[in-house]
Amino acid sequence: MEQFDASALLATPIGSIFGSGIKTKLLNILPRLQMQFNVSPLRVWSNVPGQFKVRNCDMVWFSYYVFRQYESKDPTMSLKELVIALFTAAFADHDPEAARQLVTPGYIQHNPQIPTGAEGLVGLIPLVEQSGMTVTTHRVISEGDLVVLHSTFENADAFGAPTLAAFDVFRVEDGKVAEHWDNLQPVPETTASGRGMTDGPTEITDLDKTEENKALVLGFVRDVLGGAAPEKAPMYSEVYMQHNPHLADGIDGLMAGTKAWAEQGFVITKFEPQIVVAEGNFVFVASDATVSGKPWAFFDLWRVEDGKIVEHWDVVSATPEEMAHNNGKF
Repeated sequence: MEQFDASALLATPIGSIFGSGIKTKLLNILPRLQMQFNVSPLRVWSNVPGQFKVRNCDMVWFSYYVFRQYESKDPTMSLKELVIALFTAAFADHDPEAARQLVTPGYIQHNPQIPTGAEGLVGLIPLVEQSGMTVTTHRVISEGDLVVLHSTFENADAFGAPTLAAFDVFRVEDGKVAEHWDNLQPVPETTASGRGMTDGPTEITDLDKTEENKALVLGFVRDVLGGAAPEKAPMYSEVYMQHNPHLADGIDGLMAGTKAWAEQGFVITKFEPQIVVAEGNFVFVASDATVSGKPWAFFDLWRVEDGKIVEHWDVVSATPEEMAHNNGKF
């Protein structure tokens, strides 16, 4: 069946979009849809979810809403588009069949609470719909076959708290989403730095420096967070804007917070990166850690500017002993 690619018509990236914004854009293409594909404009209009939001995600197109009625996936979709389509099907449209067609049958799940496989994901969607949960995605970065979403979930009591900050990582294989990792953390009312867990810059820049920035961040993880050479911390950062709710700004704030955490009995003895995704000035690292003998997961995002780390976001959680599958956290 012939595909309709809305990205060809929306000739510029969409920066800050709400559902009503998407519908405004579609006003310009609905007549063409009707002529070329005999599509009811009302049908397309009604399938754009008003509650779904994507903020400042360059190159994320919403052609999914337009051609979803004809075929479950478009081979011309980018990895980011495919992952956003799945996220939308699950958390905005609440459409189990659309989600099922966007993932592999053997979809590998690492969220400890959700059974593995496509049916595990599909079975979650009615709970999401009944809970009234909504999601705002703030950042989307991609490298290779991996896509990272940085999001906020509201009305998320079903997942553990009213508001959650989240990192979701998806692996794409042969045009479908094949694997998923995530980390969730309750968002407190106040933070040590005064910054939120998901606010701040979103623009992806310096694509030519991706590898250089990745090496810088991995060195920081090894030397400072992993403890190989913490005295090198000033070499990696001069201005360190902090979004961890419990840490003050600056490298000094990081070191003081880590020391205070240890004094409370939370001693980090292992910090090993498992997933690394870099795109320009953003570098994401998911690490398997041991804290006071217990497994933890640290999902961190850094922003790099002029060869120095300047900003940091994270989502941290203990890894439960029992999971709904045998895939492990990583």
